[in-house]
Formats: sequence, C-alpha cells, structure tokens
Amino acid sequence: MEIEVIDIGVEIHVTPLEKVFIEPSLISVEFDDVDENRWRISFNPCQGFKMTTIDCIDTKLLLVDGKRPCSLLKVNNSRWIKELKNVLKQKDHTANFMDESNHYIFPFQDNIIEVAAMSSFKVENID
Repeated sequence: MEIEVIDIGVEIHVTPLEKVFIEPSLISVEFDDVDENRWRISFNPCQGFKMTTIDCIDTKLLLVDGKRPCSLLKVNNSRWIKELKNVLKQKDHTANFMDESNHYIFPFQDNIIEVAAMSSFKVENID
C-alpha cells in the first residue's frame, strides 16, 4: 500500500465538519477547508464506501513524510480494490470496470472516510 496526496487545490480544515451523502452509485463528501470555505467532492460511479472512527484506524498508514496530510489521499496498490476486483471477477469474468477504480481516503479529524470509485470525481466550492 502506497499513499499519494491528490492536489485538489483545497487543504482540509483540522475540524472539517464533514457530511456524507449516499445515493445509488453516488457518494458526495462535504467539508470545510482551512479558510472555512465549504467544499463538496462527488464520486460517480462508485463501488464502495467505508467510514471508520479515527480510534479504530492505524493512522501510521496515512502518514506522508511523517505527517498526516490535510488533503484527499489515493491508495496505490490498494488491498481493498484488489478484493473488490476479485469478487467482481467471480461474479462476472468479463466485467472490467474495477480496472478504472481507485481507493480514495479523506483523513478527517474524527472519521476516516474511504471511497472506491472511478478515477474522475467532481470538486466544487458550495459556499
């Protein structure tokens, strides 16, 4: 597993006041940036979602250069994506849409939010 910082031009606030909206195949995550502007990142289509409290995560895995970044993260060589691909292959050996999917992480203050989704996502300021 290798963590990569995704530059979306937004630095996540230490108290981001995150909200998650889930619809079939669409996940939207809202949060505040360091200037207290509100942002939304939407993933469509998405194949998976996880939310774990910070107390139940080995945060050392999220460190980049010794610190936890305040940015959207991408996991390269993700075990979760591999598991999803394996299950998909068992159900439909011709399906290959997981080949275009990535594992994204929002390293928020109290919750770690993970999304498995296609490579494209929408970033918008919603103030």
